[in-house]
Amino acid sequence: MFLGYQIPDFEYGTSPQDTFGLVVAQAHEAESAGFDCLYVMDHFYPLPLIGPIDGTMFESQTLLSALAATTSNIGLSPLVSSVTYRNPTLLAKSTATIDAISGGRGGFGLGTGWFEREHRDFGFDLGRLSDRYEKLSETLQILRALISGDPGVFSGRWFRCDRPIMNPPLRSDIPVLVGGGGELRTFGLAARYADHLNILCDAAVITRKVSAAEARCAEVDRDPATLLTSYTAYLFTADSDREAQVVHEAFMLAAAVSPQQPWADISSELRLPWLISYWGE
Repeated sequence: MFLGYQIPDFEYGTSPQDTFGLVVAQAHEAESAGFDCLYVMDHFYPLPLIGPIDGTMFESQTLLSALAATTSNIGLSPLVSSVTYRNPTLLAKSTATIDAISGGRGGFGLGTGWFEREHRDFGFDLGRLSDRYEKLSETLQILRALISGDPGVFSGRWFRCDRPIMNPPLRSDIPVLVGGGGELRTFGLAARYADHLNILCDAAVITRKVSAAEARCAEVDRDPATLLTSYTAYLFTADSDREAQVVHEAFMLAAAVSPQQPWADISSELRLPWLISYWGE
């Protein structure tokens, strides 16, 4: 079993300096508990169900660099980097730096991006979904070439590079994660280029999604067992199921969402349809 710990929220009512200390404390706890990888979001604003739009949000690659120097054995990766925010070779350079600082614990996490307001506010072009899939495909091709140590020349519609020299180099086994729920394009790119597929979907369709991922692997003659497949979930903990339900309901009410219809009043692109799990005695 592979277990990842994601830190999606940096709004603790503290100064940014004190907030970073709390993030480091979480990283140490996750490391001590035996989690395989620590993930951080690649956003400029808190997500709509998690915090206020003007809440604290650290830049992901900078934060991962700091955590690389303050942790010992846990993997470090974004979940996930939007391909709209960084040139692939710049992303490779910063990730190679994180990997070197951490002693070989860095990783890539990639997705198409979706948060329209932060793109607009910060001056990034979100573009059409089809364009973002093209960017994701080109980014994965460039990263795979860089990881192989033979990048050559790449000239795509969105990105290009000309035999970039990577030093520090990307290690040959640095993990590449693709995240999302698209059964054709996202899963297809994961089957072709990724080591790890993280699925975002409603809990009721997990089985279908896994079957779709296996089908995409079959299309490229890949053994599905070689594609680590995981699922993002909220986990509400308490001493009993009922107490955990109270914690869950309080979270949903704080986000102004009905526990009975958790995503009814939120536009489809802002929904976070993650499994709600209870951990009781």
